[in-house]
Amino acid sequence: TEAYKGPGDRAAHSYGNRRTKRTEIMYREAGVVYTYTMHTHTLINVVSGGADEPEAVLIRALEPHEGLALMEKRRSGKKPRDWTNGPGKLT
Repeated sequence: TEAYKGPGDRAAHSYGNRRTKRTEIMYREAGVVYTYTMHTHTLINVVSGGADEPEAVLIRALEPHEGLALMEKRRSGKKPRDWTNGPGKLT
């Protein structure tokens, strides 16, 4: 994961309290999913600040425990450890 601390974090989409159509969701309550596209990949973030506290956590990878047969079918030819080991592989 990567955490983005909002307006003071130069790497955050909300740096400097930027409010755009894309970042508006970051200003909502914690727990909301914020997705965006980068280099043809859809990335997943979870808003972690409260309302009007635009903070988020990027989910870079995960370890699946359910749905493995379906994942294997959809990711044919790849090793299981490579199914979800990058931010662009989760969608």
